[in-house]
Amino acid sequence: MKRLLQQLPFALALLLAANLAHADLSGKDRPRKLPVNPYTEDFVWQEKSQTLPPYATAPQWLELPMPASVRPKVFVDISDLQLGEDEVIRYTLRQLSSSGIENISREGLYCIKRQLRSYAYGDTVNKRWIEAQNSDWRGIAANDWIRRELMEDMCPKGWTPPTLEELRLNLNKAGNIDRTPQREKERKLYLPPVSTKAAILIAAFSLRPTVNIRSLPAGDGSSTAPRRSGRKKQTPRHPA
Repeated sequence: MKRLLQQLPFALALLLAANLAHADLSGKDRPRKLPVNPYTEDFVWQEKSQTLPPYATAPQWLELPMPASVRPKVFVDISDLQLGEDEVIRYTLRQLSSSGIENISREGLYCIKRQLRSYAYGDTVNKRWIEAQNSDWRGIAANDWIRRELMEDMCPKGWTPPTLEELRLNLNKAGNIDRTPQREKERKLYLPPVSTKAAILIAAFSLRPTVNIRSLPAGDGSSTAPRRSGRKKQTPRHPA
């Protein structure tokens, strides 16, 4: 009994250390970092500073389909897309009228808030950017079909794509252009191996004899072909 009492403080110390380790691993005593929800009132989003890209001399325009109410043709330069850490998609937009007049602008799109910002307008004569006077963020208007379609094309899931490659794939898909990498195409065309039982069933089904309806006899379906007699045919004898 005396020996048991001597070992009791050591056992209590081990038990206390085990409880502390469990609390530390479970994270109950540590402050948890909750995911940021941009729809809450206390969320403060701030755009990071950015500079205008050089005016493109050889842009790669990708035409995007638009509703019938949109008269000009709409293009996006696929070569100078920017995907910022602030989840803003920056792109160059081109609107081409039926008379050949083009309007080029540099814009930013914040999909999760459905907001738009105009950074600059293109001077097609002098090949330079002219910074916009009113470059504040604004909501996409209900009658702004071009930006609404752009947001659906770039962010079909409602939020900014995680990578620039996925953003390009979304635009190519919207423009009905298949620029999927070769690995993705091979993955889609890959067929899993067929089991032995399934292969036998497929072979038996493919080798099943087919019936030609035109070769069937008319009437009740009974065969009208002449039957062979069991006796040999006798040759008629002619008188000498």
